Amino acid sequence: MPNPASTPHPELLLAQASWVRRLARTLVADAHLAEDLTQDTFVRALEHPPRADQPLRGWLATVMRNLAAQGRRGEGRRSAREARAARPEPGDASDDVVARVATQRGVVEAVLALDEPYRTTLLLRYFEELPPRRIAARQGVPVSTVKTRLARGIAALRQRLDESHGGDGKAWLGALLPLTRWPEGAWAPSLSTVSFGVLAVNAKVLAVCLLLALAGTIAVVATRGDDPAAATGVTAAGVEAAAPIEPELATPERRTAGEARVLDATRRAPVEPATTPAYAASPAPAEASALRGRVIDVDSVPVAGVAVGFGPGAASGATARSGAGGAFSLPAGDATGHLYVDDEHWTTVLAGARVPRSSGKEAVVVVAPPLLLGGAVVDAASGLAIDGAHVRVELPRDFRADFALDLDHSIDVPRSTRTDASGRFAFVQAPRVPSARLTCAAEGFLAYDEPLPLVADDRLVIALERPALQGTLLTGRVVAPGGAPVPDAKVSLGIDVRTTDERGEFSFDLAAPRSFNRAFGEMLELHAGTRPATPGSLLAVASGRLPATYEAPRNPDGEPVWPEFVTLVLGDEPRSIAGTVVDVDGGPVAGARVWLNDPTFFGGIGDAASGERPDMIHVETLLRGEGDRFWNFVETDERGEFRLEGLLDRDYTVEAMVPDTLLRAVIPAVPAGRSNLVVALPEEEVYPELRGTVVGADGEPIPDVRVFPMCDAFRMRVAGTIVGTRHARAGGTTTDAEGRFKLERVPRNLVYLRLDGAETLPLEWGRHVEGGLGELVGDDFEDLVITVARRCHFQVELDDPAEADRFAMLDARGDELEISEFVGNGRGEGFRQSLLEGRSNPMAAPDTAATIVLYLGNEEVRRAPIRLAPGERVTIRP
Repeated sequence: MPNPASTPHPELLLAQASWVRRLARTLVADAHLAEDLTQDTFVRALEHPPRADQPLRGWLATVMRNLAAQGRRGEGRRSAREARAARPEPGDASDDVVARVATQRGVVEAVLALDEPYRTTLLLRYFEELPPRRIAARQGVPVSTVKTRLARGIAALRQRLDESHGGDGKAWLGALLPLTRWPEGAWAPSLSTVSFGVLAVNAKVLAVCLLLALAGTIAVVATRGDDPAAATGVTAAGVEAAAPIEPELATPERRTAGEARVLDATRRAPVEPATTPAYAASPAPAEASALRGRVIDVDSVPVAGVAVGFGPGAASGATARSGAGGAFSLPAGDATGHLYVDDEHWTTVLAGARVPRSSGKEAVVVVAPPLLLGGAVVDAASGLAIDGAHVRVELPRDFRADFALDLDHSIDVPRSTRTDASGRFAFVQAPRVPSARLTCAAEGFLAYDEPLPLVADDRLVIALERPALQGTLLTGRVVAPGGAPVPDAKVSLGIDVRTTDERGEFSFDLAAPRSFNRAFGEMLELHAGTRPATPGSLLAVASGRLPATYEAPRNPDGEPVWPEFVTLVLGDEPRSIAGTVVDVDGGPVAGARVWLNDPTFFGGIGDAASGERPDMIHVETLLRGEGDRFWNFVETDERGEFRLEGLLDRDYTVEAMVPDTLLRAVIPAVPAGRSNLVVALPEEEVYPELRGTVVGADGEPIPDVRVFPMCDAFRMRVAGTIVGTRHARAGGTTTDAEGRFKLERVPRNLVYLRLDGAETLPLEWGRHVEGGLGELVGDDFEDLVITVARRCHFQVELDDPAEADRFAMLDARGDELEISEFVGNGRGEGFRQSLLEGRSNPMAAPDTAATIVLYLGNEEVRRAPIRLAPGERVTIRP
């Protein structure tokens, strides 16, 4: 009796096809017998699959060797019988041949007999070999609709074939299996045609036959035996991902007694309403603040019967169970965090964020079956373990593009870990997501980036290779004032950073094709039209010592000229600044944040070969050795006192801020070493109240918009360019039914108002205004009118993916508009957004958008009029 949990998925068997055929040809000399041996091995894998803890390839090899041995013994006995009988054996009965040909003809006829739109969709997918995205563009429907039609069409096709053979899938299955044989090394049938009388079945028909045969084989095998509780059914939807199918529910390994089909992420079939397992949602909470949402899998199929609650660290332990359609409702209360599922069969891929009930939107939680993945990361050359390698599971870049639901309030659940001293890593619940990637990066090695395994495996070995030297090698050593080598020191050249070895030595490949310096230069050239000069300064930092620097001379072309070897000598102990933060009356201010406005940039920590953005860091942060790497602040004690340590011997600009109100003071030109700095907060620069109304472009008031003070507390600069900003925010309020709001104690300067609602695009009112709110508001702080744009969702899909790789949007005046991509509580925004293979992720633009502009590189391709509508998601096919 096959174990449903270990039945091999068709794609896993296909992945072993070429290797199995090669093994077969080493066991038997005759090519035809080798092909028969291959097919027999696959049938055995489906009829009597290996246990879940058995390696598939080793199990297949054992089965094939046993079958080959049985074949040799049988061949010996058969030869003896033939020698005695001395007469030829008859071939296949003519009735069997005719029956097989009739069945193969029936597959084609069954496809042509399907109702529209399923017939055309199947023909486009499997006969014209178009991907779902191209089919969607041709039919003028979303990609999710195409996947729904494919799943339903294949299910209907199998039903027709079952009915035409008396409900026995084995009858038509046997005629299709011979068509699944194809030449060595090919992953699909050959392009030659196979003639069956008046019927010619070409390679594209064989692809359908293969799909049906594999799906049908598993269905037949899995329903054998007397125990229906162990039966499992598979449709082609397990190979071609399905889109939402109502009333289908993804409920892994659950069903009522007597049902022969089980639904999970790899075994899914459309279910009639009468046979759908009944899962009742938890009773809806009575309070008006109840949080409502929906659980779906990565194919947009609703998931019933799973517990949903707030993630780790939440103040509330309230949970709910999803019901029909994946819907759930639970009391929001004062709980914090995001919504996750708690179920052994599912792991959370996208967590749900809080959505105001008044918005009419739901929190969406996306789940996938969990995988146990683990292994070791080693040096490919030496085989030694690599400690501290960063291993991550990354979702496909266009993962959100295929969902029809609004995922603005769904946030990616990061999955990353670092190897231990033995190079080991483990993911207990890696999501089984097709096209996800498993990546690994370590300093000094090329990045690893491969498809995520779709079966559990805790013996993975990731072998990282060191890059080959591409050009001039800059080498050197970091030493203490007495000349002793300093291991584990950090050395930067521009943005690139190296760590010294036990001899205090380091090296930079100046012509490496992948480096942070090269990436930063390309970024500036793309966005600003300028390219920074080649870095010519080395900077070495180690705890407890002032940094060492070396500036290379430059040739007439402005390029640095490096010596063969550079020795960097660290300095004395770092300096500090100490002082007190006081209010307008001179009283101490406890809990104020104090930081350097202009710290010394050091470099980017990370692995350039991985393509990831580096973790930018300052010299002072490294010298201090603690705190936030990006915005490194300290807090005053109960006496209002503070100390900033790890400073260079120079002047700094010091800032202080009260977190509750964002009131700030800025003190320039403070020399390192000063111990009596007094920072007075300008209490007189505060509005006691701010009152106003939030309206749309049509002048109508907008309720349920969050309004709160916000500031750009710290900006990271590299070569004079801002590369990141850390924000701070104070408590706010929400507009009422008439769009009105009131705030108390708002600073006039260095602060702006952030307005954010489920139906509006975020607005940072006064952010880039010199003079801040004081310039915008003046003395009229009791009757403000702030206009916001309503949020319009859209997705761009091009008929010709090669036509453009970026796009922008203009309003009626021709002004370029900011385009947003929402991810949970965060947002990425920009004026030009990327197209991946002719398609964008779901995004949002203002309701004033009137024109889309397509770009290929920096060249405009064409423009087209558009019309967006709040509350709708529009597919733009310009």
